[in-house]
Amino acid sequence: MYDTTVILFWIFRWLNIIAILLVAAYFFRKKLLHAIKDKIAQRRNFFQSLYQQLEKTVLKNVSINKSIDVQQQDSAQLLKKAEQWSHAVAIVQREYEEVYEQRLKKMIRYREEQLEHFAMQQACKDIVPIALKDAKATLKKKFEKSEVQTKYMNDLISFMKKN
Repeated sequence: MYDTTVILFWIFRWLNIIAILLVAAYFFRKKLLHAIKDKIAQRRNFFQSLYQQLEKTVLKNVSINKSIDVQQQDSAQLLKKAEQWSHAVAIVQREYEEVYEQRLKKMIRYREEQLEHFAMQQACKDIVPIALKDAKATLKKKFEKSEVQTKYMNDLISFMKKN
């Protein structure tokens, strides 16, 4: 059937293939496997460091978001307080203006009353002496006649007796 040379040929051929595969495996194991493992380890370390950086960044982002929320709440409270303060200041300002207007009106009324009183005093100072002078002159004329003088005195005495 088969001759020995063919069998030997196939045996050596398989042995050569096995030897080549063993040499290739040995070369792969000694030279390339170590380099590939190093590259894989470097890649793994690189991706692990990226993952750790990502985790740190996510945590930092979360803390920044919390900080932003707190600051927004604080700013909202401050804004609300500022609005309340502004409203309170406006109320106090209106009250102050009302009091100021009332005081100003009171002072104006007082000044007008003073001016009226002063005008009356000036008028009295100027008019009363003239009126007294005229009254004296009129009475002097009226009472020059003795009958009028007597009648006036009698009327005055009777008026006093009644009261």
